[in-house]
Amino acid sequence: MKNVLYFITIIINFVSVAYSINCQESIQFALKQSDSIQMAEETSQTIRESGKQAIAFIYPQANLLGNYFEKDTNKKDNPLFPFLNQPDREVSAGFQVSQLIFAGGRIWMSKALKDNLVEQAECQLNATKKDLAMQVKLSFYGALYQSAAVEIFQDRLAQRKAELEDALDLRNVGVVTSLDVRQAQLSLNQSKDELNAAQAKYQDELIDFNTIIGRSGQDELFIPEGTLSDIDNMTGLLDQLDEALSNRRMIPIQIARLSTENARIQYQFEKAKQFPELSLVAQAQKAGDDFNNCFNYYQVGAQIQYPLFDGFLIRSQISEKQSTFRNRQANERQTLKKLAGQIRSIQINYESISKRIDLQKQAVTLSKDNYEDARGQYRAGAITMTQLGEFNLSYAESRFGLLGIYFLQRKLYIEAVSLLEYVTVQ
Repeated sequence: MKNVLYFITIIINFVSVAYSINCQESIQFALKQSDSIQMAEETSQTIRESGKQAIAFIYPQANLLGNYFEKDTNKKDNPLFPFLNQPDREVSAGFQVSQLIFAGGRIWMSKALKDNLVEQAECQLNATKKDLAMQVKLSFYGALYQSAAVEIFQDRLAQRKAELEDALDLRNVGVVTSLDVRQAQLSLNQSKDELNAAQAKYQDELIDFNTIIGRSGQDELFIPEGTLSDIDNMTGLLDQLDEALSNRRMIPIQIARLSTENARIQYQFEKAKQFPELSLVAQAQKAGDDFNNCFNYYQVGAQIQYPLFDGFLIRSQISEKQSTFRNRQANERQTLKKLAGQIRSIQINYESISKRIDLQKQAVTLSKDNYEDARGQYRAGAITMTQLGEFNLSYAESRFGLLGIYFLQRKLYIEAVSLLEYVTVQ
């Protein structure tokens, strides 16, 4: 029998280890399996292709032309002058190549636009990875929070069972009445209900966590491993945040900067349309009523195109791009101010939470001692079951309070780390 129990214990431990996962492993799994990353990669590729399209016009443009037509007309043939007769068919083939050599600066600006879009594609992909990592961390520690809450409710259930046993013992010796027994039973039932609700919340959190990292809720659930505890390395992290903000190396700032630069290039690009375009053109054509009876046509030269009047279209487009450029400049300034406020908020809240943790730890210790003393006094008949229940509740609330503060601190930590994810190196 002992061997069977030992074998079952090994299997349970194996299953537990097989499906447990730490935070870093969760992030790596999500980066490989999450649909949001796959969509972001395709979006990033779309942006890169837009950059290639932006410079397509600066390369040589070559076209191959050809046609074949059968003709019919009610005009009668002239037997005296056959060379005036309409041919029965028309065939032609031609080749044309052109190269733009001047477009008011749009050639080099298109190259700058392509580089900008390539950089934007990489930055947007990194931003998606950063956001996904933040969501995974929040969900990971949210599951740990619910797991710790389940443990607290399990402890309360054990305490309530012990209290019921105390009430039964005291009633049997005539110290208390059945009122205390019924009250203890009610408290026990309530603890069972709270535990069931907490376990359901924990399962919901596990499903959300597995979905975020890219797994189906119908698969065997991965279980986050670890515990919520105090974080002691936030000071150095906050210093890194200040430095990254000063050097403007954070992803939100980079995205805003690239967006502003893109709008500036677009604005300059539209202004350049006011200047003439100069191209070198070469064309060869062969045409006639039969390929054995065709004339050849060649031309080589330069072509200039200058917009004289277009119904104020270019002027309106320039004004539109200028407004967009100014809008992006304002957005960049606003992004910088928001990040500065966000970092300051993290610093202020971290200092507050650090002080609250020390106080709450003391509250947990004191309320635990009070509850244990109260149980002793209840068994001695000095207090009632209702009074003992208040000490039980105070102890549980203190534990929940400390757990909640740990989770708030962890959220601040995740927020700070997220701002430092994928910073550019200078």
